[in-house]
Amino acid sequence: MGALEREITKCINESDDLREKVQYAISVPGIAELSAATILAECGPLDKYSSRQLGAYSGLAPQLFNSGTSIRGCRINKRGPSRLRQILYVCSVAGGKNHSPLVALHSRITQQGKKPIQARCAVMRKLLLIVRAVVVNKTFYDKKYVKNA
Repeated sequence: MGALEREITKCINESDDLREKVQYAISVPGIAELSAATILAECGPLDKYSSRQLGAYSGLAPQLFNSGTSIRGCRINKRGPSRLRQILYVCSVAGGKNHSPLVALHSRITQQGKKPIQARCAVMRKLLLIVRAVVVNKTFYDKKYVKNA
């Protein structure tokens, strides 16, 4: 463990509120302590964002590029912090290996004809929204939870 990681762990342990938020965040598969601290540091208080606002802030929301009548495609807008997208990419790769809903989302999007990187961005956004949900609701991640339709 490096000096920076020890300092981050020390800061987390000194603050009860931050320690509680990190504990909720690391219950999500693929999110480690350093990843959770980075997400919380880059986004600030997650309860100030709606899910849509957080997706837009992170730079993972799709944006349509057009001019007049020509449509040049849809890409992520990349307007948010790049460090947040980097850490979410690593977490989505780690969490996507054994977390069946994220694997299912990735395969569903690629079967629709999208590129694998587009599917990875969708998984990154979903992972960020899951972290937001567990931190804001102050609950640990439950892999058996099914949202009511």
